[in-house]
Amino acid sequence: MSETFDPYLRWLGIRDSQRPPNHYRLLGIDLFESDPDVISESADRQMGHVRTHQTGVYALQSQELLNELARAKVCLLNSNRKKAYDEQLRNQLGSSLAVTIDGPKPGSAPAPSAPAPTVTQENENTPPMESPQPAESPKPAESPKPVVDRPLPASIAAMMPIGKASKAMAIRLVVQTGPMAGQAFEFAGRDTFTVGRSRRATFPIKGDQAFSRVHFSIRLTPPVCYLKNLNDKQGTSVNGKKVNEVLLRHGDVIAGGLSTKILVQFVNVPATTPSPEERSPQTTEG
Repeated sequence: MSETFDPYLRWLGIRDSQRPPNHYRLLGIDLFESDPDVISESADRQMGHVRTHQTGVYALQSQELLNELARAKVCLLNSNRKKAYDEQLRNQLGSSLAVTIDGPKPGSAPAPSAPAPTVTQENENTPPMESPQPAESPKPAESPKPVVDRPLPASIAAMMPIGKASKAMAIRLVVQTGPMAGQAFEFAGRDTFTVGRSRRATFPIKGDQAFSRVHFSIRLTPPVCYLKNLNDKQGTSVNGKKVNEVLLRHGDVIAGGLSTKILVQFVNVPATTPSPEERSPQTTEG
């Protein structure tokens, strides 16, 4: 992020004292919010606001922040990952926070007389709490492993299974040729993600040095999905034709970089799908 421009503060109102921001602060919702609709709507709102800067002077900062918001949304909408993340966050904020959220366990000692932190709303002027020494209380037999917030791996099929557990429309990108041949990326829900050589891209393409840092973006808005080229020099091709923005369909082949070709597949596509007439005006040949 630029030293002279602060997107966290300017776009999301997150000050230095609240950084690094947790997923809930990024999405602008209460700590440990459990309603998936609230989480999804808030994430879409935040991302929609940041997305308005995608084509401006701070396009790169916008895309980095969009990726961070997407990771927060993915985590909080997956019940297993959210449970582990919440446990880690409670440990970081201190044992008194866990008492405030969960309530005292039967037979346990009362909470310390010190004021408990307010957890229903974060105050932007309140500095982050330091974790106190752990209290001498029985620990559960096993604790969930802490969730480490890092860029999404090349394949997230195991992280976000698509099938009976989820009915959301998903796009699956399968690399057919190039250094990452055989790797796949799967993404579900209404969102935008990027493909490029940068490790900050949602789907990082490694080894193909002709691939741009952020080569193209894909916007999934069920029942349609659009690709937008972000590489002005080399460009992006779909089915052998260079495009600026195009409506993707199942079976399309995206080409970019030196030798990378990516097959497009869709899962759980709604009954209403775009016709060829709706698709053709979106394609711009180079």
